[in-house]
Amino acid sequence: MSLALTVDMLFSESAEERDVWREVPAVLSAEFLREAASPNLYRALTALSLLPAADEALLNRLLDKPLEGADYYQLTALSFVRDTMDGISLHQVVARILREDFARRTPEQFEAVRHRAFVLLAERFHSVDQRMQMRLSAHIMELYREFLPSAHAYANFSSSLKPGEQKPFQLEDLPELQRFMKASILGSDWQSELVEPADYPALLDGIAARFPEGIFVVRDEKGRPLAFCAGLWLHALSMPLLERYAPGCRQMLGEEAFSLHELPLEAADTIFVLLSAVNSEHSLYRPEELGALLMEQWLVHMTRGLRGILAAADPQLNALLSVLGFQACGKVTGFAGIELTTWELDFRQSAFDQWIQRIIRQTETAAAQPALPRENDHRLSIERSEMKQMLEWMFEPHKLEELPVMRRFRWSGMQVRTAIQEILAEAHQAGPLTAMEKEILIAGYLRKDRNKSELAASFHMSRATFYRHMRLAEQHLAYVLDDRLRSRI
Repeated sequence: MSLALTVDMLFSESAEERDVWREVPAVLSAEFLREAASPNLYRALTALSLLPAADEALLNRLLDKPLEGADYYQLTALSFVRDTMDGISLHQVVARILREDFARRTPEQFEAVRHRAFVLLAERFHSVDQRMQMRLSAHIMELYREFLPSAHAYANFSSSLKPGEQKPFQLEDLPELQRFMKASILGSDWQSELVEPADYPALLDGIAARFPEGIFVVRDEKGRPLAFCAGLWLHALSMPLLERYAPGCRQMLGEEAFSLHELPLEAADTIFVLLSAVNSEHSLYRPEELGALLMEQWLVHMTRGLRGILAAADPQLNALLSVLGFQACGKVTGFAGIELTTWELDFRQSAFDQWIQRIIRQTETAAAQPALPRENDHRLSIERSEMKQMLEWMFEPHKLEELPVMRRFRWSGMQVRTAIQEILAEAHQAGPLTAMEKEILIAGYLRKDRNKSELAASFHMSRATFYRHMRLAEQHLAYVLDDRLRSRI
């Protein structure tokens, strides 16, 4: 619709006298308003453009004046509104046009409402399932995009380029990725100052052959690679390869390197990023557009509960990583004595809250509302590792009560044991804990009649996949238990 109107205006006789790029969103907004037939509904559409999907209660939290009961159902009848399992959502093109028009007409009000949307999405993150968490992460990046540098050596975030379906790396992708890498080396683009440039192709081959899960590929709508980043999941089997090609990693990892040499593959939750490249010869998209797409998609992927580590010397890249929510962890020395900054992005526990708080602080203006509480003021919660300990000692109340988490919250062993058993026995789902995750926890901690290999086989999973599901189940149970026990205080 936007493209058709733009072309029509450009071919019109008065095109030279008109600001076509500003006029098109206004024309479309007027059309949407006519279909909505009511300023009240249009106001609701504008708020909905800032959310991936919303039921009536969530939408009203973003509005100064709640909708009338019938108004919400009128919204569902509009041609550009879809009714989904998560509530109603706007067509992607319409949402973008409404946001642009809102920001142009009343920028201060737009910033304040968008700020409230960030806070609402952060609040919802731990109470929804993983599918919705990924959708919320992607939407937060969409809202955050305009705060990111639009013209950058590595990424142009003003592009609205969308990826195709996410698919794992396949061996047949390797020739294309090596071609991207070769062009990147010729252009002297950043790869990894921890690795000798002559070793880049061999390192990529080694990762593809032995640890292909470390390669993340962004594809077009036909499934062809557009960009990629490659690294190693850190565990006992991968550490020798990392140290062979990036000996400076030991300085980066410090004492953690010793424990990683003992860590089984299935327990790995950290990826050390070493290489990245885009299709710099693409006929439609500039390299910096593809770079932005790769960064956005990788960030969304990491919010599933993973940690990423990388090092860079380029001041422009370092500035960009800071804006994206990475945290600097010190300096290390790369090949040829290059000084590098170590960066970390950690979503393994409740760090999504901390990441979104940093984004909220970066997007605050004088007109915006106060941000979420700072990290030190945020309420204490149960960490996944603590939940694991509570499950292990659940049937020994005296040992359970000796755990630091129990003393911190002043809970009794019987109180926690009863609450856990109730949650796992309930027929309904207490989000984000799923039915399958309950079964995994019951089999692993209550029945305890099979070893991990047998448990993985019974759920038709590999050991590595089973361990990842187990960790996610522990994390989700921690959230539900924390909420349950607090409600009883």
